[in-house]
Amino acid sequence: MSDELFDRARAAVRCEDIAIRAPKCKLRKTGKGYRGVCPLNECGAKSKLAPFRVSADGRRWKCYSCDARGGDVIDLEHRLFSGGDETMADAARRLLGGELKPESEASRARRAQAAKEAEAEALADAAWRLEMARKIWREREPAAGSLVQVYLEEGRGIRGPVAARMLALVGFNPRTWHSGHPERGVFLPAMVILVMTELGPTGGVHCTYLAPNGRGKTHRSPSKRMLGPQGHFVLARRDGLAGPPRPDRHGDIEGYVLPGGLWLTRPDAPGPLVVAEGVENAASRAMMLAGPLSRSVRAVAAGSLDRLSGFEAIDKDGARDIWRIRADPLRPGFTWPEDPANPWGVIDIAVDGDMSPVTVKGRSGRQQKRMVEAVRDSAERARVSGALARASWSRRLSDESPTQVRVSRPPIGMDFNQVIKAAEAAASVPGGVAA
Repeated sequence: MSDELFDRARAAVRCEDIAIRAPKCKLRKTGKGYRGVCPLNECGAKSKLAPFRVSADGRRWKCYSCDARGGDVIDLEHRLFSGGDETMADAARRLLGGELKPESEASRARRAQAAKEAEAEALADAAWRLEMARKIWREREPAAGSLVQVYLEEGRGIRGPVAARMLALVGFNPRTWHSGHPERGVFLPAMVILVMTELGPTGGVHCTYLAPNGRGKTHRSPSKRMLGPQGHFVLARRDGLAGPPRPDRHGDIEGYVLPGGLWLTRPDAPGPLVVAEGVENAASRAMMLAGPLSRSVRAVAAGSLDRLSGFEAIDKDGARDIWRIRADPLRPGFTWPEDPANPWGVIDIAVDGDMSPVTVKGRSGRQQKRMVEAVRDSAERARVSGALARASWSRRLSDESPTQVRVSRPPIGMDFNQVIKAAEAAASVPGGVAA
């Protein structure tokens, strides 16, 4: 009965219909689905980020600020409106209007057909995005001497050996799909970077769309886009045994996504390693470590905050341990194995100092039963992100490794690219003081 109850509830109500019942939650229709303020923690209420997303079929939701794992409509109803000892089943019954009535064969068949069509649409969309990513990368041109070089040097202040190594790896596509019809839609010049895991290319790319003169990003939204697979799915035996799992026991296996990253230098080059969320910040921090002697520094961008730090462990109610940072082992951040013959020496995890505050749910008390809310400001979010990323990279090092893992952060309200641009502006003013 529980499976039928949950299936019917998921088919009966869309996630956006539940989300808009929460105070301050405003959603807008996008190309596929809805975006807006998070109904759980009001993420995005004081900004234009719209981190809450509902899928096109209305079956799934996620918040890129507080819960990128997300859930279905029952999970959203339960977390928003359940109280006391109410369960997920109680939430499902509320969605169905109270008492559960027997479902007809015709209704069951319609629901099964709708699920089948939604799955086919999702697979077709993933295949289209994979092919588009391959096309963009296949048609790339050398970045050196292109708008990419103009963007890095004039728009971002990224110069010298760091820029030279980066221009040798990234690509430039003068006609990159941005939005609309795949043949007649919007096409823009873009900096294109291949997404890699330690297993090889994922088939995905990261695109930064550029202004016509290259001195900045495009005015169109989004100014960045990730297309194609952004990681590799890894399967593991839950029971620890060898060999293939029994086909009649799906619980024997579990899997997780090994997230990809964006290498800005060769991983086998010499020098310490800089890891950051964004491409520009990773290159900027690498310039700072290279110093006036321009020593060799390796750099990689995770591409997103989730891929930089991984995810915190949360319970079924979306609560986390707010006093002790605990990582979710099935949702790790981006890492890369160290070559013992060419160790990193130092892994510098460069976190941003300009993240918007978010409210998260946690538990308090000796028994961890009382639900509380905590506001994480920019400094706290940087601390949590850095701690999670540092733990992930530290776990990849052998006991004999000489490498040290550290976290660096710019002043609150800034990122590392703003730091190097401010330093450049100050140096250009007589007396070293910016106007």
